[in-house]
Amino acid sequence: MSQTLSKINSRDIEEISSSHNEPIWLKQYRQNSLSIYDALPIETSPLYNKYTDAKRMDPQQVYFSASTAKTVPTFLQKRLYELEKETCIIQIGSNTHKIHLPEELKSKGLVITSIDDAIKNNPELVKKALESSNSKEDKFTALNNAAFNSGIFIHIPRNLVLEKPIHILSCLSDDGISTIARNIIFADESSKATIVQELYSSKSEKQQAYLELLNTNIAQNAQLDFTTLQMMDQTTVNFSTRRTDLARDSKVNWYSGLF
Repeated sequence: MSQTLSKINSRDIEEISSSHNEPIWLKQYRQNSLSIYDALPIETSPLYNKYTDAKRMDPQQVYFSASTAKTVPTFLQKRLYELEKETCIIQIGSNTHKIHLPEELKSKGLVITSIDDAIKNNPELVKKALESSNSKEDKFTALNNAAFNSGIFIHIPRNLVLEKPIHILSCLSDDGISTIARNIIFADESSKATIVQELYSSKSEKQQAYLELLNTNIAQNAQLDFTTLQMMDQTTVNFSTRRTDLARDSKVNWYSGLF
């Protein structure tokens, strides 16, 4: 069942959590974050509003659900073919369409998976990332922590230096349902990687949203280069909150291209 953002409530959060068979601690984390979301005002900081208008998103138009359609939009077919042999994770709405992780990199400990599988297989790291995110910082952080229905998890092991980039491709589903993504990246000591994120959406008559909360944890002497290419339709709104925790001598570079 879908619900507009203007009416999202604890029952909707419970439906998302139960449909993914989440542990008790995560269900409680979601509900606590929803309480904070309900209590906080829309972003009022002049530093924030200088660059964007949070009120552009209409809560009565934006629909969320525990799951979305799996259909791959036609315009993406060529790009998916180009990424066929690249190290990548591809998500359509809340669904993981494909993960391509070469056996050589998998044997070296590289993990690329959905947030759902990471909660089952890497619960301690996921919990660490969630606990480092303070829902009281702003309304969108609280919303993401409460209602995420999608997300990716990447763990780059110690001393692994990747010569080629990891590709993350996310596209909103064409059923009108929005995506709330909870993305988590861990780069262990002395590792080095480049990640290229591509964001897409189909043309739509009503407003859709891609709301992302990204946590990166960069260990000592590690380096992460993260590039985002956003090619969404004009009817789409995109709010992205990013937090990075850096250890000694580590480095992160963020690049954004909006088309």
